[in-house]
Order: sequence, then structure tokens, then C-alpha cells
Amino acid sequence: MYRKFDGTKNDEHLLHPYFLKEYRGRWYLLGYSEARHYVLTLGLDRFVSLAPSTVAFKENKTLKPKAYFEHTLGVTLGKGPAEDVDLWFSAALAPYIKTQHLHHTQKTLREDENGLVIRLKLIINPELLSLILSYGADVRVLGPEVLKEKGGNRLCICYSAAHQYYTLLGCCL
Repeated sequence: MYRKFDGTKNDEHLLHPYFLKEYRGRWYLLGYSEARHYVLTLGLDRFVSLAPSTVAFKENKTLKPKAYFEHTLGVTLGKGPAEDVDLWFSAALAPYIKTQHLHHTQKTLREDENGLVIRLKLIINPELLSLILSYGADVRVLGPEVLKEKGGNRLCICYSAAHQYYTLLGCCL
């Protein structure tokens, strides 16, 4: 039995476990779902109970962990092909980004007194968007356009909420 964080009921899965992946201190199990007929990623900390099955194990003959996650940040595969993700970081953040890469595909495109521009080759997914947003005003999405739109919309919402909060306090943003 498995319960999503936002779930109110337990889901039963007949899963053929293939491999484990760690991301940000949490462990995930990837395996083939009998009911859904595709590979699922489930957080180990959300399993409510486990039980053995009499169903014959379906061996993983095609899924290669390294290739599966080659262009993915986190554990959500996302939809679509890997894209060139170009990001600008402020000069203050540049040394951190240069010395602790966001992903193994990271390449420096340009660096000057105004900041650092990097390129990642990634499939766009929620973890990527969350990471970008975590840098706040110290990052700008230069491309692709679809990521600029997603990030820009969320930043506008965050700015609007912050503006309302500071207005209530009598401060300015």
C-alpha cells in the first residue's frame, strides 16, 4: 500500500521493483506497474505496507538507470526531449554555480562582471523549475521559451504575494 503526500487514501500497486534512486535525501523505487503498464517512481517513505506477491517477476530488460536519468534533474522523468536550458546567474552566485554544478551536463557559456551564463541539457520537469525558482532574483531563464513562461508565471505569483505581505506591514518591496 502506498499513500501520496496529498492523498487521503492508500493505493495498492503490484510493482516489479527495478532500481532505487536517491534525490535530496529521499529514496525512490522505480518499477513496472502491472495496473498502469509503465514504470512508476514511488517514494520509499510513503509506503504504508508491503506484501509478497505470487505474480511472476517481470525482469527489466530495457530500462538502464544511467540512461533513464541522463537528462533529468531529480526523479520525475518529465515529458518531451532534453532541451538546452540556458540560465543566467548573478555575479554573487556565480562562484557557487561554477564549483557545485547543478547537473553533470552543465557547461559555462559566458562569465563576466555581470554574472554567469550556463547551459544544461535537461528534460523540463517540476524539480528543475523548483531548483530555478529557489535562486530567486539571482537567476534568469534565458531559454527555452516554454521554461521562461513557466518560471516567469510562478515568479509573478510569488512577487504578487510578497508585495501584498509587505504592503500589509507598511513596507515596500
